[in-house]
Amino acid sequence: MNIKNVKIIQHIMKVILIPLVLMINPVYADDFPIGTWQGEMSVGGNKIPLIFHISLNNDNQPKAVMDSPAQGAKDIPVKKVSVDGNKVTLEVAVANATFEGMLEKNSTMIKGNWQQSGQTFPLILVKMSDDITGLWRGKLQGASTELSIEISMNSKNETIAFLSPNGGISKVVVAALKTKQGQLSFEVPAEGVSYMGRYNKEAGHISGTFSQGEREFTLNFLKVVGEEAKQVKLNRPQHPVKPYRYNVKEVIFQNKQAGIELAGTLTTPKGTDSYPAVVLISGSGPQDRDQTFMGHKTFLVLADHLTKSGIAVLRFDDRGFAKSTGDFASASSVDFASDVNAAVQFLKQQANIDKTNIGLIGHSEGGLIAPMVASQSKDIAFITLMAGPGISGNEIAIAQIKTILSVNGLSEPAAEAGSNITRQLNLTVKHNKQAKNLASQLTTTYQQAWLALPKDIQAELKQVGGGKISQARINSLSSPWSRYFLSHQPKEYIAKLLIPVMALHGNKDVQMSASTNLQAIKQALKPSKHNLIIEMAGLNHLFQTANTGFMSEYATLSETIAPEVLKKITQWILKVTDK
Repeated sequence: MNIKNVKIIQHIMKVILIPLVLMINPVYADDFPIGTWQGEMSVGGNKIPLIFHISLNNDNQPKAVMDSPAQGAKDIPVKKVSVDGNKVTLEVAVANATFEGMLEKNSTMIKGNWQQSGQTFPLILVKMSDDITGLWRGKLQGASTELSIEISMNSKNETIAFLSPNGGISKVVVAALKTKQGQLSFEVPAEGVSYMGRYNKEAGHISGTFSQGEREFTLNFLKVVGEEAKQVKLNRPQHPVKPYRYNVKEVIFQNKQAGIELAGTLTTPKGTDSYPAVVLISGSGPQDRDQTFMGHKTFLVLADHLTKSGIAVLRFDDRGFAKSTGDFASASSVDFASDVNAAVQFLKQQANIDKTNIGLIGHSEGGLIAPMVASQSKDIAFITLMAGPGISGNEIAIAQIKTILSVNGLSEPAAEAGSNITRQLNLTVKHNKQAKNLASQLTTTYQQAWLALPKDIQAELKQVGGGKISQARINSLSSPWSRYFLSHQPKEYIAKLLIPVMALHGNKDVQMSASTNLQAIKQALKPSKHNLIIEMAGLNHLFQTANTGFMSEYATLSETIAPEVLKKITQWILKVTDK
């Protein structure tokens, strides 16, 4: 690429973020094609995508905004929109740039050129079949949860979307996104969420069904425009800011047994000593190395605090997620344990690591995996369990659904009935060893359990999506992960441990009972002066200082991890490693 082209690209990239001024003659609303138009300029071998959203204002006059995906810029205001016959002219006065194109008769393409600084670049704008990009908001019917979905185009002209709970202050990337033929569907695998909706262009809304586990809710999205479309800025004061006060190294290591590569980050204190080290193990669902959830980067904050305190930390993306290879969907906790083993072996080969003091810190399901690894390896010197289970997956699942139903305002009998359905479904999974015809068996089990309920209990459960088992729940229960989790008994592994164990739990954790699980862990452990079991007041499942402990609250809290938790974990590790 020559220097002249580089300067043009730089100039375009700068001015593209400045509001556009479109100079043309006055227009009539029916003269301009309403909708979303996208195109891409080729400048010196670089692709610069542009997207224009054209609609009507309150005076029935055209208005427009523009997106520049390459910069992550959205809703750049367009001051004037006009068409002279089938000729479209867009002038960016501040950049001395002009687009001139011809609107084809079928109104699906505008062919023209972008002119700037004496150079001309072909630019073709194509009308998207469904004007579905933008910010949409809705509320689950019969529940207090509000959701927004932000749909846009990335630099490769691919449709992408982020789902945000509770006012849009955090973002979770969605998977399996489809926006064709008037339909919208997506999944959030980490939370067992799926959505199927239909886009009504005339009505300006998306109507559909939101599913999570056995629950199904009506969820209709309305498009948000103007000032309301501005996202609330995340307030995450504990997220560390570069430059860091320690060494940071991006790493890739092999799980040869599985034939996969795992990508992660190794942080080590500055100095030449040998430091104790830990591997961080994430909770259920596909997680990146920071365990990013609801806008919080739990493992980034934890690793930062530990490393600044003299403890090396290796954290990595789950197999099949982010930059790690492999297949997450077909894996169970046993497979994830083998990934942790591979991480430990990699850590042992690194400089400045005290190979006699390598430990594990597992959160949630990670607290299930840590004892599995430690009970079968002589390389582990200690483990910390953050909200780790002490009872079977089956018991946890039954307790969780009862808590969720109670939180949603159902009576004790209705919550108990819902948890009993879960119990019967779990038994069906456990008794079906080969997963053959499991989907039909689960459907039959659910229907029989449902029909046995009194009408008043059915009426209550219907308020939260009861009445039929969703496909998302069938898929979840049929997965290798669920089949293993439901049968797993943590005490069998915890009882074998001869190393120091720290177990923490927040008493406002509504996903996993603190008292029940800590008591089970304590009973399973061999007595040791080095063990530490702590139930911490006022903390939720993520170890945030919470008001209710409900999952819907996670994103609204600015705290990522309570400072007291960071302090206790660090002090305990330094004590048991004599540092």
